[in-house]
This record gives sequence, C-alpha cells and structure tokens, in this order.
Amino acid sequence: MRTIRPLPRRQIVICGNGASAAVLIHALARSLREPTTVTVIGEGRHLGEGIAYSTRHSWHLLNVPAGRMSVEPDAPDQFLQWLARRGIVPQDWDSQFQPRQLYGQYLRDTLAAAICANPNLDLEIIRSEIIGLVRRQTGWTISFRTGAIHADLAVLATGNDMPAPVGLRHGPEIAVSIMDNPWAPLKTRRGDDILVLGTALTAVDAVLTLMAHGHRGHITLLSRRGLLPHVHVPASVVAPLTPPWPRTTHGLLRAMRLALGRTPRAEDWQGFMDAMRPFWPEIWNGLAVVEKRRFLRHGAAIWNVHRHRLAPGAGARIDAARGDRVTILRGRIAAIARNEDGSLAVEIAGRDGQRRLDVDRIINCSGPNSDPEKTHDRLTENIIASRYARASAAGVGLDVDEACRVINREGEAQRSLFAIGAPTRGRWWEITAMPEIAQQARRLAATMIEQLDILGKAEATRPAADQLSAAP
Repeated sequence: MRTIRPLPRRQIVICGNGASAAVLIHALARSLREPTTVTVIGEGRHLGEGIAYSTRHSWHLLNVPAGRMSVEPDAPDQFLQWLARRGIVPQDWDSQFQPRQLYGQYLRDTLAAAICANPNLDLEIIRSEIIGLVRRQTGWTISFRTGAIHADLAVLATGNDMPAPVGLRHGPEIAVSIMDNPWAPLKTRRGDDILVLGTALTAVDAVLTLMAHGHRGHITLLSRRGLLPHVHVPASVVAPLTPPWPRTTHGLLRAMRLALGRTPRAEDWQGFMDAMRPFWPEIWNGLAVVEKRRFLRHGAAIWNVHRHRLAPGAGARIDAARGDRVTILRGRIAAIARNEDGSLAVEIAGRDGQRRLDVDRIINCSGPNSDPEKTHDRLTENIIASRYARASAAGVGLDVDEACRVINREGEAQRSLFAIGAPTRGRWWEITAMPEIAQQARRLAATMIEQLDILGKAEATRPAADQLSAAP
C-alpha cells in the first residue's frame, strides 16, 4: 500500500505589480478554494498602481468615465459606491472623469477586501526587478535581483512596454537632452523649448504636467499624422456592425463609413466605437496576418484617436494652450545635432519637405513598444531569448492562445505560463482598458484554478518518494 505525502501549498507567481496584476489577484480571491500562495514581483511602489495610477498629479484623469471603471464585472457600480463612501457623489457619472491616483487607491482597497474575505489566499509582495524565468519539471523558477522563487504557475502581467528609445540612436552627446522615459520626473527648466515625440495620451499627460509646473517655454508635439486624441462627448446611439465581419482592413473601413455616413459627428463616432467594443477581438482574430500588419501601419493611428479619448477637462486645457504655447506638427525626425549654444537642432521631415526646429529638450512619448522582439525590458528579453515566448504573428504583443497561455518558440501553449493585459494584445487587440482586463482576469483565474486542480490530482496519484523529489 502506497503512502501519499500531503500535497504542498500551491504557489502562483505574478510577474508585474500593476493594475492587471491587482485585478487578477482580485479574481483569484473570489474563486480560490484550496490554500494557495500568490507572490507578486514588481518594481512599482504600490500593488495595483503601475505606470497609469502611480501619478500623484490631480490633473492626470482617467480616460474612461467613472461609471465604467469597476474591477468587478458583476458589480458595475462598485467604483461609484467606493467614491460615494468618500463623499464624492456627482450627479452624472457618465461625464465624470476622476483622478487616476484616486483610482489606484480604489484598486488597493478593493483588493485588500477581497483578500481578507478568502483565507485560502496568502499574498506575498516582493518589490524587485525580475531578471528571468527558467522552466522546471514542476513549474518555473523566477529570478529577481535579490533572490529566486519557485512557481507552479507563472503569469506575465508586465503592462505596456517602454517607448523605443530615441537617445540610443544619436550618441551620448545628444542622448543627455532626450528623456526616453516619459513617466519619470521631467528634468526641464521652465523656459526650455520642448519637443514632445507623439501626440497620443502619454504626450498629453506630459504637456499637462509641464503646464501645471509653470512651464513658460514653447512645447511642440510631433507625430506622423499630427492627431490628438478626440475628447469624450455624450455618445449617440449607433448600431454596431453585424456579422459576417469584414476580412480586410479596407473592408472594415468601408463598413464603418457606411455605418457612420460621410460626415459623422463626434457623438456618432463615440457611439459607434462604444457599441463595437465587445466585437473588436473577434474582428481582429478574423483578419489575416497581412491585414493585421496593414492595419497597424495605416489604420492604428486613426483608430486610436477615436477609441482612446481624452477626458473633457484635459482636452479643454490642451485646446486653450494651442497656438501661443503648444504647437502640433506632422512629420518625423530626420536628424539631430547640437547647436553652439547647447540647444538641439532637430531636422523634421514632413510632406512639405524638411524644416528645422531648435529645442532644449526632447521627451519621448512615441507610445509603448508593441513588438516583444524589439523590447528593452529585461524579463521580456529573457523569455524571448530562452524560447519560452515569441511575438504574435503580427508583431504586436506575445503569442498566446485563447486561454492566455503563452506560446513558446516551437508553437506549443505552455500550461503553466500565462499572460494578462497588454502583453496579450496580439490575440485580443482590445485589451488595454479596465473593463476588458477585468473580464479577462475572471476567465484567466478560472483557467489557472483548473490547472492547479489538475496538478493536485497528478500529485495525489504519485508515490510519496516521487512527491518528495518534486516538491519545491
């Protein structure tokens, strides 16, 4: 008769400590029925903040109305109730855009309550940079700056990657005047003339921060198309497209034009994009790889300005500053040189030829790098080099299957390595906003718990000696 050794407590390690990690832990806390340790490793100051919610500036607002920001799919007014308990009760939640730092506190409070309600979940937090993963027979070893830890299941919750660095292309003499991390404290003087690379949401954040700190110099925003995000307006009721979905980028554009007419109002665009949100992943997955790449080259910028919109207050501040203080240019950097007075001479190539712009500093807000093969993130570099992961076929995000299991270089979905949030854009595309991430977290938590059950049953049928040798 075989003696069965008691099974060890299961260990989940989440790589990254931003918002997607917090939402996943919340979903696990709602469902775990067996003792499990969840260890979160990341460099952020507080669990759940990440880049987006770590800001301490009140002018950095959520880009989604408060009424749509619950992390609990079954309780869509949870964030509203949290605000109400703090005496914040505006009348029209559809037009209210709360400070992002406030939302970070909501994530922490909600997560703490969920963990307290489930004694099966033991949360450990390690603040450190993750160096890499190594596959083991019974899971993974995750290495970080100050140690290593075993995991039965590992999750990549790394969020958006940094922008592709600009300073590296121009040598140290130029690089010292280029800020490649747009979320770091802005090292500028109030009178500096600034060139901001990009015109999307991060660029707007940078401009608002400069203005709030009393910046007096001129600010120029530069991007290929020179488009600012549209501002949230009261949406019209617009019917979504119906299947069969277009199979090409051109076909999708034609269908959208037919649905909206030749001169759609901002309200119509917003209503249409809102109505289509549940269907974008299916449409995206129905496109061939060549069509996905065509969309990324030619359509993504237009899509982003309509889909990822500004809070009205932020939009009003930018509009008021345009002209005298803020200029938007369309083009790209052709060359950068150092002037005798120490400023930078930037040659900008556009449709109308080249022009020169003299600036004191450059802030890189060109948007997150989306191709894992070109990342400068240490963990992503490691798993790509180790063949544990690969870029999606379109070159945006990691390759994952329908259960968010990471697919390795050989094309195999790994049952103990998962991803959530921005790294899964290659599969889901529409996965950068909290409503979609909350739904994804719930599905992923169910999959992970099922996998832990499978591991437990396999362990229970093995001899005690084998269990001992396999224990972490």
